[in-house]
Amino acid sequence: MQNVGTAYAVKRAVIDGEPITERVVTLTGEAIARPGQPSGHGWGRQCVIY
Repeated sequence: MQNVGTAYAVKRAVIDGEPITERVVTLTGEAIARPGQPSGHGWGRQCVIY
């Protein structure tokens, strides 16, 4: 976990049982064909992981 917002979202999901329905994520690294912040589609359509 990189920040307080992520930690809080995980706490709400795991401890409080709330589904995570939205979350801003940034995909980076050599394995990601198109680094960035995906939106609008399922994650499988946003990036290609090798």
